Order: sequence, then C-alpha cells, then structure tokens
Amino acid sequence: WTLAVTQFDHPTKNWIAKSDTMGRTNACKAQQKRERAAKDAKSGAGSQLEVNQKALTIKCNVCMQPFLCTTSAKSLKDHSDNKHPTRPFTDCFPGTAAP
Repeated sequence: WTLAVTQFDHPTKNWIAKSDTMGRTNACKAQQKRERAAKDAKSGAGSQLEVNQKALTIKCNVCMQPFLCTTSAKSLKDHSDNKHPTRPFTDCFPGTAAP
C-alpha cells in the first residue's frame, strides 16, 4: 500500500492517511475489461457468412456450382475443362467471355 498524507488533523493527534489505490482492485479491472469486451462485441459487424453468400453471383449452368463475383475467367475455364470436358465453356457460363 502506498499512503499519502491528506491532512493534519491536530498537532497532538496522528496524521490522517488515505490510500492512493482505493477502488482499483483486480475485480474492478476485470469488470471494466468485461464491459469493454461487451461494447466491442456489439459494435462488430458480426459474421461474414451473409456477405460471402451475396458475393456468390456466378453459377455454372451445368452443375450449379457458385463462384465469387471476383473469380477470374481463367478459373472459370479451368472449372469447365475439368468438371465438364465434353461441354463447351459457353454452356457452363453463357454470359462470360472465354479466356
């Protein structure tokens, strides 16, 4: 404990001492940490699953395999060559230009 002298009560009596660390217990710190964590959890965006599902905008017309909207034409071509070798690329992805 660190003590700080706050007042001199009377010349014949003792000093009145006050602790500098009152109210700063480990339980108090833990509670503050829990409150900060709860506040951060509320403000977070949450799960990324909904955003990922919305980004699956390209679908193979043969097998209905979804692809992200940022998928390159080369990756789409690889899919059609590997999964559907007997069908042309335009059957799988009619709106996409072949690489």
